[in-house]
Amino acid sequence: MTDGRVRGTAVLDVSQFLERLEFGRFHVKLIVLCCLVTFFDGIDFGIIAYAAPYIRDDMRLSGEALGWVFSSSNVGQILGAVTCTYLADRIGRRPVIIVCALFAALLTIAMGLVATFARWKGHATFLRALGMLPDSLGVRGYIVGGPVYTTDASQVSLEELKRVTGSEGLDGRVGFVGHVANSADAMRALDIIVHASTEPEPFGLVIAEGMACGRAVIVSGAGGAREIVTPGVTALVHEPGDAQGLAERIRLLVTDGDLRARVAAAARDAAEHAFERSRMVSEISPVYRLLAGERV
Repeated sequence: MTDGRVRGTAVLDVSQFLERLEFGRFHVKLIVLCCLVTFFDGIDFGIIAYAAPYIRDDMRLSGEALGWVFSSSNVGQILGAVTCTYLADRIGRRPVIIVCALFAALLTIAMGLVATFARWKGHATFLRALGMLPDSLGVRGYIVGGPVYTTDASQVSLEELKRVTGSEGLDGRVGFVGHVANSADAMRALDIIVHASTEPEPFGLVIAEGMACGRAVIVSGAGGAREIVTPGVTALVHEPGDAQGLAERIRLLVTDGDLRARVAAAARDAAEHAFERSRMVSEISPVYRLLAGERV
Protein backbone atom coordinates (compact mmCIF):
# COMPACT_ATOMS: atom_id res chain seq x y z
CA MET A 1 0.00 0.00 0.00
CA THR A 2 1.19 3.56 -0.66
CA ASP A 3 0.28 6.90 0.81
CA GLY A 4 -2.35 8.69 -1.18
CA ARG A 5 -6.03 9.04 -1.65
CA VAL A 6 -8.36 6.57 -3.36
CA ARG A 7 -11.75 8.03 -4.19
CA GLY A 8 -11.34 10.66 -1.51
CA THR A 9 -10.41 8.18 1.26
CA ALA A 10 -7.00 8.30 2.98
CA VAL A 11 -4.98 5.09 2.77
CA LEU A 12 -2.61 4.21 5.59
CA ASP A 13 0.55 2.22 5.00
CA VAL A 14 0.67 0.15 8.17
CA SER A 15 4.26 -1.07 7.74
CA GLN A 16 5.60 2.45 7.36
CA PHE A 17 3.48 3.66 10.30
CA LEU A 18 4.94 0.96 12.56
CA GLU A 19 8.49 1.58 11.37
CA ARG A 20 8.21 5.26 12.30
CA LEU A 21 7.10 4.43 15.86
CA GLU A 22 9.77 4.60 18.55
CA PHE A 23 10.02 1.83 21.13
CA GLY A 24 9.75 3.68 24.41
CA ARG A 25 8.99 3.30 28.10
CA PHE A 26 5.25 2.92 27.43
CA HIS A 27 5.83 -0.13 25.23
CA VAL A 28 8.09 -1.73 27.85
CA LYS A 29 5.37 -1.27 30.50
CA LEU A 30 2.78 -2.68 28.10
CA ILE A 31 4.83 -5.81 27.41
CA VAL A 32 5.54 -6.36 31.13
CA LEU A 33 1.84 -5.93 31.93
CA CYS A 34 0.84 -8.43 29.24
CA CYS A 35 3.37 -10.93 30.56
CA LEU A 36 2.00 -10.56 34.09
CA VAL A 37 -1.57 -11.00 32.89
CA THR A 38 -0.60 -14.15 31.01
CA PHE A 39 1.33 -15.47 34.02
CA PHE A 40 -1.44 -14.93 36.58
CA ASP A 41 -4.10 -16.10 34.15
CA GLY A 42 -2.36 -19.44 33.78
CA ILE A 43 -0.98 -19.94 37.27
CA ASP A 44 -4.21 -21.61 38.36
CA PHE A 45 -3.36 -24.59 36.18
CA GLY A 46 -0.19 -25.10 38.19
CA ILE A 47 -1.83 -24.54 41.56
CA ILE A 48 -4.67 -26.95 40.84
CA ALA A 49 -2.20 -29.84 40.64
CA TYR A 50 -1.43 -29.30 44.32
CA ALA A 51 -5.01 -28.49 45.35
CA ALA A 52 -6.71 -31.38 43.51
CA PRO A 53 -6.12 -34.07 46.19
CA TYR A 54 -7.56 -31.81 48.90
CA ILE A 55 -10.57 -30.95 46.74
CA ARG A 56 -11.13 -34.64 46.06
CA ASP A 57 -11.02 -35.54 49.75
CA ASP A 58 -13.09 -32.56 50.88
CA MET A 59 -15.87 -33.21 48.38
CA ARG A 60 -15.54 -36.99 48.66
CA LEU A 61 -15.04 -37.50 44.95
CA SER A 62 -13.30 -40.36 43.23
CA GLY A 63 -10.26 -39.70 41.07
CA GLU A 64 -12.30 -40.50 37.97
CA ALA A 65 -15.05 -38.04 38.92
CA LEU A 66 -12.49 -35.32 39.61
CA GLY A 67 -10.94 -35.98 36.21
CA TRP A 68 -14.30 -35.36 34.55
CA VAL A 69 -14.65 -32.11 36.51
CA PHE A 70 -11.30 -30.75 35.34
CA SER A 71 -11.84 -31.95 31.78
CA SER A 72 -15.23 -30.27 31.68
CA SER A 73 -13.73 -27.00 32.87
CA ASN A 74 -11.19 -27.05 30.03
CA VAL A 75 -13.89 -27.81 27.48
CA GLY A 76 -15.97 -24.98 28.92
CA GLN A 77 -13.07 -22.55 28.57
CA ILE A 78 -12.57 -23.54 24.95
CA LEU A 79 -16.26 -23.19 24.11
CA GLY A 80 -16.43 -19.88 25.95
CA ALA A 81 -13.38 -18.53 24.12
CA VAL A 82 -14.85 -19.49 20.76
CA THR A 83 -18.44 -18.35 21.32
CA CYS A 84 -18.41 -15.60 23.94
CA THR A 85 -15.63 -13.55 22.35
CA TYR A 86 -17.42 -13.63 19.01
CA LEU A 87 -20.75 -12.68 20.60
CA ALA A 88 -19.10 -9.92 22.61
CA ASP A 89 -17.79 -8.34 19.41
CA ARG A 90 -21.18 -8.69 17.76
CA ILE A 91 -23.63 -7.60 20.48
CA GLY A 92 -21.37 -6.04 23.12
CA ARG A 93 -19.57 -7.27 26.19
CA ARG A 94 -22.17 -6.17 28.75
CA PRO A 95 -25.00 -8.41 27.43
CA VAL A 96 -22.61 -11.37 27.21
CA ILE A 97 -21.39 -10.84 30.78
CA ILE A 98 -24.99 -10.58 32.05
CA VAL A 99 -26.02 -13.78 30.27
CA CYS A 100 -22.95 -15.64 31.59
CA ALA A 101 -23.66 -14.42 35.14
CA LEU A 102 -27.27 -15.60 34.90
CA PHE A 103 -26.12 -18.97 33.56
CA ALA A 104 -23.70 -19.33 36.49
CA ALA A 105 -26.51 -18.45 38.91
CA LEU A 106 -28.65 -21.25 37.49
CA LEU A 107 -25.87 -23.72 38.36
CA THR A 108 -25.70 -22.51 41.99
CA ILE A 109 -27.57 -24.53 44.62
CA ALA A 110 -29.88 -22.31 46.67
CA MET A 111 -30.91 -23.49 50.11
CA GLY A 112 -32.73 -21.67 52.82
CA LEU A 113 -34.02 -21.63 56.35
CA VAL A 114 -37.65 -20.49 56.37
CA ALA A 115 -38.63 -19.48 59.89
CA THR A 116 -39.37 -16.64 62.27
CA PHE A 117 -36.48 -15.14 64.23
CA ALA A 118 -37.29 -17.19 67.34
CA ARG A 119 -34.02 -18.25 68.99
CA TRP A 120 -34.91 -21.94 68.97
CA LYS A 121 -35.39 -21.96 65.17
CA GLY A 122 -31.68 -22.71 64.77
CA HIS A 123 -30.42 -19.81 62.68
CA ALA A 124 -26.95 -20.00 64.24
CA THR A 125 -26.79 -23.76 63.60
CA PHE A 126 -27.74 -23.17 59.97
CA LEU A 127 -25.06 -20.50 59.51
CA ARG A 128 -22.37 -22.58 61.23
CA ALA A 129 -23.21 -25.54 58.98
CA LEU A 130 -23.02 -23.34 55.90
CA GLY A 131 -19.65 -22.04 57.07
CA MET A 132 -18.31 -25.60 57.15
CA LEU A 133 -18.96 -26.04 53.43
CA PRO A 134 -16.25 -25.02 50.95
CA ASP A 135 -16.89 -22.15 48.54
CA SER A 136 -16.19 -24.53 45.66
CA LEU A 137 -19.39 -26.42 46.48
CA GLY A 138 -21.41 -23.62 44.89
CA VAL A 139 -23.98 -23.19 47.66
CA ARG A 140 -25.75 -19.96 48.56
CA GLY A 141 -27.86 -19.76 51.70
CA TYR A 142 -30.96 -17.69 52.37
CA ILE A 143 -32.71 -16.81 55.62
CA VAL A 144 -36.39 -16.23 54.92
CA GLY A 145 -38.46 -14.67 57.68
CA GLY A 146 -38.24 -11.95 60.30
CA PRO A 147 -39.00 -11.01 63.90
CA VAL A 148 -42.52 -11.60 65.23
CA TYR A 149 -42.16 -11.20 69.01
CA THR A 150 -42.13 -8.01 71.03
CA THR A 151 -39.28 -9.02 73.35
CA ASP A 152 -35.67 -9.22 72.19
CA ALA A 153 -34.93 -12.11 74.56
CA SER A 154 -37.28 -14.36 72.59
CA GLN A 155 -35.71 -13.81 69.17
CA VAL A 156 -32.50 -13.05 67.37
CA SER A 157 -31.99 -9.76 65.56
CA LEU A 158 -30.92 -9.22 61.98
CA GLU A 159 -27.75 -7.52 63.23
CA GLU A 160 -26.92 -10.55 65.38
CA LEU A 161 -27.36 -12.90 62.41
CA LYS A 162 -25.17 -10.69 60.25
CA ARG A 163 -22.44 -10.79 62.91
CA VAL A 164 -22.58 -14.59 62.91
CA THR A 165 -22.46 -14.53 59.11
CA GLY A 166 -19.30 -12.43 59.19
CA SER A 167 -17.62 -14.54 61.90
CA GLU A 168 -18.25 -17.70 59.84
CA GLY A 169 -16.69 -16.12 56.73
CA LEU A 170 -20.00 -16.17 54.87
CA ASP A 171 -20.05 -12.61 53.55
CA GLY A 172 -21.50 -12.72 50.05
CA ARG A 173 -22.81 -16.27 50.50
CA VAL A 174 -25.92 -15.58 52.60
CA GLY A 175 -28.96 -13.51 51.68
CA PHE A 176 -31.53 -12.16 54.15
CA VAL A 177 -34.90 -12.13 52.43
CA GLY A 178 -37.09 -10.87 55.26
CA HIS A 179 -40.75 -11.68 55.72
CA VAL A 180 -42.50 -13.23 52.72
CA ALA A 181 -46.30 -13.17 52.71
CA ASN A 182 -46.55 -16.40 50.71
CA SER A 183 -43.85 -18.73 51.99
CA ALA A 184 -44.53 -21.23 49.18
CA ASP A 185 -43.15 -18.72 46.66
CA ALA A 186 -39.89 -18.54 48.58
CA MET A 187 -39.68 -22.32 48.96
CA ARG A 188 -40.16 -22.94 45.24
CA ALA A 189 -37.20 -20.65 44.58
CA LEU A 190 -34.96 -22.90 46.70
CA ASP A 191 -33.37 -26.25 45.87
CA ILE A 192 -33.02 -27.38 49.50
CA ILE A 193 -35.10 -26.35 52.52
CA VAL A 194 -33.48 -26.61 55.94
CA HIS A 195 -35.35 -27.10 59.20
CA ALA A 196 -32.85 -26.49 62.03
CA SER A 197 -34.94 -26.06 65.19
CA THR A 198 -32.92 -26.76 68.33
CA GLU A 199 -35.98 -27.65 70.42
CA PRO A 200 -38.79 -30.16 69.67
CA GLU A 201 -41.75 -28.83 67.70
CA PRO A 202 -45.28 -30.24 67.95
CA PHE A 203 -45.59 -30.41 64.16
CA GLY A 204 -43.33 -28.41 61.85
CA LEU A 205 -45.46 -26.62 59.27
CA VAL A 206 -42.43 -25.52 57.22
CA ILE A 207 -41.50 -29.17 56.71
CA ALA A 208 -44.94 -30.06 55.37
CA GLU A 209 -44.97 -26.98 53.13
CA GLY A 210 -41.51 -27.73 51.77
CA MET A 211 -42.49 -31.31 50.99
CA ALA A 212 -45.67 -30.13 49.27
CA CYS A 213 -43.58 -27.74 47.14
CA GLY A 214 -41.54 -30.71 45.90
CA ARG A 215 -38.26 -29.66 47.49
CA ALA A 216 -35.63 -31.72 49.27
CA VAL A 217 -35.94 -31.04 52.99
CA ILE A 218 -33.43 -31.51 55.82
CA VAL A 219 -35.20 -31.93 59.15
CA SER A 220 -34.14 -31.48 62.75
CA GLY A 221 -35.06 -34.86 64.21
CA ALA A 222 -37.01 -34.03 67.36
CA GLY A 223 -40.65 -33.83 68.40
CA GLY A 224 -43.44 -33.95 65.87
CA ALA A 225 -41.09 -32.92 63.08
CA ARG A 226 -39.42 -36.31 63.32
CA GLU A 227 -42.76 -38.07 62.79
CA ILE A 228 -43.64 -36.22 59.58
CA VAL A 229 -40.84 -37.69 57.46
CA THR A 230 -39.23 -41.01 56.64
CA PRO A 231 -35.45 -40.53 57.13
CA GLY A 232 -33.48 -41.04 53.94
CA VAL A 233 -36.64 -41.31 51.85
CA THR A 234 -38.80 -38.20 52.16
CA ALA A 235 -36.16 -36.10 53.95
CA LEU A 236 -32.71 -36.21 55.49
CA VAL A 237 -32.58 -35.91 59.28
CA HIS A 238 -29.95 -34.37 61.58
CA GLU A 239 -29.70 -34.06 65.34
CA PRO A 240 -30.97 -30.73 66.76
CA GLY A 241 -28.14 -28.22 67.16
CA ASP A 242 -25.60 -30.44 65.36
CA ALA A 243 -24.04 -28.06 62.82
CA GLN A 244 -21.56 -30.68 61.61
CA GLY A 245 -24.31 -33.22 60.99
CA LEU A 246 -26.39 -30.61 59.18
CA ALA A 247 -23.41 -29.66 57.01
CA GLU A 248 -22.94 -33.30 56.03
CA ARG A 249 -26.60 -33.61 54.98
CA ILE A 250 -26.35 -30.43 52.96
CA ARG A 251 -23.17 -31.63 51.28
CA LEU A 252 -24.81 -34.94 50.43
CA LEU A 253 -27.80 -33.31 48.71
CA VAL A 254 -25.65 -30.75 46.90
CA THR A 255 -23.18 -33.25 45.47
CA ASP A 256 -25.75 -35.93 44.63
CA GLY A 257 -28.33 -34.46 42.26
CA ASP A 258 -30.08 -37.81 41.82
CA LEU A 259 -30.58 -38.17 45.57
CA ARG A 260 -31.87 -34.61 45.79
CA ALA A 261 -34.40 -35.29 43.04
CA ARG A 262 -35.52 -38.60 44.60
CA VAL A 263 -36.00 -37.10 48.04
CA ALA A 264 -37.93 -34.15 46.58
CA ALA A 265 -40.22 -36.41 44.54
CA ALA A 266 -40.85 -38.76 47.47
CA ALA A 267 -41.55 -35.78 49.74
CA ARG A 268 -44.13 -34.43 47.30
CA ASP A 269 -45.90 -37.80 47.06
CA ALA A 270 -45.90 -38.21 50.84
CA ALA A 271 -47.27 -34.70 51.36
CA GLU A 272 -50.09 -35.28 48.88
CA HIS A 273 -51.06 -38.45 50.70
CA ALA A 274 -50.62 -37.31 54.31
CA PHE A 275 -51.88 -33.74 54.07
CA GLU A 276 -54.51 -34.00 51.35
CA ARG A 277 -57.56 -31.98 52.35
CA SER A 278 -60.27 -34.57 51.75
CA ARG A 279 -58.32 -37.16 53.75
CA MET A 280 -57.86 -34.77 56.67
CA VAL A 281 -61.55 -33.85 56.61
CA SER A 282 -62.64 -37.49 56.51
CA GLU A 283 -60.45 -38.31 59.52
CA ILE A 284 -61.12 -35.21 61.62
CA SER A 285 -64.87 -34.78 61.02
CA PRO A 286 -65.80 -37.98 62.95
CA VAL A 287 -64.00 -36.53 65.97
CA TYR A 288 -66.08 -33.37 65.78
CA ARG A 289 -69.27 -35.42 65.35
CA LEU A 290 -68.37 -37.49 68.39
CA LEU A 291 -67.70 -34.43 70.51
CA ALA A 292 -70.89 -32.75 69.29
CA GLY A 293 -72.91 -35.89 70.06
CA GLU A 294 -71.54 -36.14 73.54
CA ARG A 295 -72.45 -32.55 74.28
CA VAL A 296 -75.98 -33.12 73.06
